[in-house]
Amino acid sequence: MISRFLQKKYLLPIGIILAILLGILAPPVGQAVRGAIGNNPLVVAIFFLCGWEVDLKECRFTRKTLAIFLCGAILALILSPWMASLLAHIMHLGEQATLGLIVISAVPPTLSSGIVFTRNALGNVFLAMTVTIGYNIIGVFTMPPMIAWCLSSCVELEISPLTLFVNLFLHVIIPFIAGFCIKYLVRCNRPQWMAQIPNLCVILLLISFFADFRVMLLDSPLSLLFASAFAGMLLHILQLAIIWYGGFLAGFSVEDRKAMLFTAGTKTLSITLTVLTFIKADTGLAAVPCTVFYTVQMLLDSMLSGHMGKKGELYT
Repeated sequence: MISRFLQKKYLLPIGIILAILLGILAPPVGQAVRGAIGNNPLVVAIFFLCGWEVDLKECRFTRKTLAIFLCGAILALILSPWMASLLAHIMHLGEQATLGLIVISAVPPTLSSGIVFTRNALGNVFLAMTVTIGYNIIGVFTMPPMIAWCLSSCVELEISPLTLFVNLFLHVIIPFIAGFCIKYLVRCNRPQWMAQIPNLCVILLLISFFADFRVMLLDSPLSLLFASAFAGMLLHILQLAIIWYGGFLAGFSVEDRKAMLFTAGTKTLSITLTVLTFIKADTGLAAVPCTVFYTVQMLLDSMLSGHMGKKGELYT
């Protein structure tokens, strides 16, 4: 009874907290994970299992699906960085904190955890997958102009759309298609014991990440960490509220709103840090608010998805 309760509701948030502690307090553990497994295989495993779980009977493309996709894209890729810029101005954040907050708000959804959270919340996993892939492709082309427009000065970015698209194709699209083919061509359903593997992959990714950035986090001023955490939390909660209640007013189903909540409302850290390396600025300090934002986002979403999965029938 206790084991099932922990697995369904608290496995991921507890795992995220432990991953943060292990990454910061015991960096050799994260280094061992990266050396033994690597980050890319973990992402591949998540999307392979997502493809294996897709049920064609639940995959319906309608005008409403297209409307959901377009509305989410406008919010996640266009309005989000402007909201971050306004919030940073109101809170009088420093230059680097503002830079980091705008950049992470302009990037597309996370490639792994958003799918896992949607599945845990009993949402529309196929829609979440479509949004994740679609927004990451679109985001490659929307990031440079949006970041440049939202910053007060002209920012020169040298992002290769082809390189990002190739990485997306290799590590996300191909594994998803492979898992999908196994289910419908070989007619083999996913074993029940594999249900928690995506959660474990997300936890291992975070252990590796925090092991890499522990020094940067520990050496950062507390004022920067607290301001970044507060600004990131406000921005993320505002985005989630717009998606959830906006979808309700538009007549979208609960399952579709859950999918958009954990995809259009989330941001990826890997692409954020990649973008920062191309910006001529002190990206080391600018990465701090991005890291804090991502941590707050992961903890909030993991607890929210577990709660929705536990009492999904109450959300109408």
